[in-house]
Amino acid sequence: MDCLDDWGIKKVFTVTVDNAKNNDKALDSFKDVLRLRGEESLVVDGEYLHMRCCAHILNLIVGDGLKKAKHHVVAVRNAVKYVRSSFTRLKSFALRCDTGKLCRGNVPLDVVTRWNSTYLMLNSALKLRVAFEKMEAEDKLYCDYFEEEDEKTKMKRVGPPTSSEWEEISKLVKFLKIFYRCTLTFNASNSVTSSLCYNEIVDIERNLMSKCTSRDEDIRKQAHVMRDKFEKYWDGLNNMNPLVIVASVFDPRNKMKFASLCFDQLYGRDTVESRHLNAKVSSVLSKLYDHYSFKLSKPKDIEDFTASQVRPENFEISDDEDDCEGMLAIFHKVVGLSSSDDSCNELQMYLTEKHEPRVENKLGMSFDVLSWWRRNSC
Repeated sequence: MDCLDDWGIKKVFTVTVDNAKNNDKALDSFKDVLRLRGEESLVVDGEYLHMRCCAHILNLIVGDGLKKAKHHVVAVRNAVKYVRSSFTRLKSFALRCDTGKLCRGNVPLDVVTRWNSTYLMLNSALKLRVAFEKMEAEDKLYCDYFEEEDEKTKMKRVGPPTSSEWEEISKLVKFLKIFYRCTLTFNASNSVTSSLCYNEIVDIERNLMSKCTSRDEDIRKQAHVMRDKFEKYWDGLNNMNPLVIVASVFDPRNKMKFASLCFDQLYGRDTVESRHLNAKVSSVLSKLYDHYSFKLSKPKDIEDFTASQVRPENFEISDDEDDCEGMLAIFHKVVGLSSSDDSCNELQMYLTEKHEPRVENKLGMSFDVLSWWRRNSC
């Protein structure tokens, strides 16, 4: 609260936190204090305040998979460390790339605490697998390196990677690839990403569902483990903040049709789950619209509008023809009244209007959702 005061923040919509139990209690306390500041401090009484960090959840899911393949990953990491440790070793590795008819490529060393860098290392190493195998067969210094004691563990170094370990790494990379693209979206800092998150979440689940039916038993088992962990955090709307989906609806290229398509793809067309999610998201949209409509409408404006309302059937026509109100004037009033009807509010108009075309920008720039809303706001 002291930080909010320092930053001059008086209204809070959501707070994004790591997925930990203590954060649940912390946000409940935070909500109670904000309520004391007045109704303006929270949106819908803080019902959607708690936002679980998508990037953190992604790390938890992937971290579980990496733990099971730790030995194989360490073997490849040690091989990469050897190659990158001196110019002479790097030259020896380049020679094996040439004799193996491989395109020379950089093999980055990962940061152990960042799984996305581990993915890049494993993916690059796999492409040069033949060169690493030739190093084992032809370079005695390379083999001796793995007989030495590791500085940290004080045990013989893990590696070099065996044929079976390379196969396991190949399977692991297929899983990591699913998540890698998503983490680029979740961790982006120079662009709006809230409208993109649900698309990435659905892509992850659909890929995991596909791998759950793989012919490879190991891949199938790992997919089931990852999907169980996935559903623990993102099972429909049970654990997911609905604003993740609402944000995608406010991308004018998506609107509600995109969310509905996602529900159909995940749960089946016209299933109970799909219909429930459609209804739930529509309910959240209506609740938020009503909340902001009420806040933005002043009581005086409502009274003036009510007093000036005249229904078509109550128009009185004077005997004097000069005082007779023209039909166009009456029509204008009728249209004005109908436009204020809740059955056709601004939210419904937005959802029923034509979608923005999803075309590539000629300048190579991505679609800017906020710019679109600025241009199209009243």
